[in-house]
Amino acid sequence: MRKLENQKELIKASAKTIIIDKNQSISMRKIAKDCEISVGTLYNYYKNKSEIILDLMSDFWHDFIEEAIEVIKKSDDSYKQLRLLYECLSENAEKFRFTLLSSEMDNSLLLDKGRTLHREAFGKFVGVILMIFPTISKDDALFIAFNLFSIIKTKGYEYNLFEQTIKKYKVR
Repeated sequence: MRKLENQKELIKASAKTIIIDKNQSISMRKIAKDCEISVGTLYNYYKNKSEIILDLMSDFWHDFIEEAIEVIKKSDDSYKQLRLLYECLSENAEKFRFTLLSSEMDNSLLLDKGRTLHREAFGKFVGVILMIFPTISKDDALFIAFNLFSIIKTKGYEYNLFEQTIKKYKVR
C-alpha cells in the first residue's frame, strides 16, 4: 500500500476511476483498489461516494475557472475571448454533466450541496464573462452564461448564431 502525500492525490485517483466508469456501478472498494489503498484508508478521507463526487465537482470547477481565466488572456478581442471561453466550456462539459447528474449522489443533503457548489461556481463563471465584457450588466452576463451552457447542452443551436446575436445588440 503506497502512502498518499495528500488528499488531492486521492481525489485525482478517484476522479480517474469515476470518469472512466462513466457513472456505472462504483464502489468504495473499487476506488480504493484503483488508488492502491485500503478501503479503511479511503473511509478515513470520505464517508461515502457522494463526498468524493462533491470534491470532484469542486476540483473540476476550480480547475475550469482557472483555465477559463487563462484562456481569455490569449486575446484582446472580446468576441474571440468569448469564443475561447465557449470552447473551454465545451471541452469540460462532460465532467460537469457527469458530476451534476451523477446517480452516485445518493444522499439528498449531498445532492443539495452539489447544486450549491454548482451555483457558486456558475457565479464565478459569470464573473469571467464580466471580465470579457466589463461594461455589461450582471443580468446580461447571466444571459450569456446561460446561453453558452444551453448551446452545449442542446447541441442543436450553434455558437456562431449566438455570437451574431450578441454582436447585433452590440454587447461590448
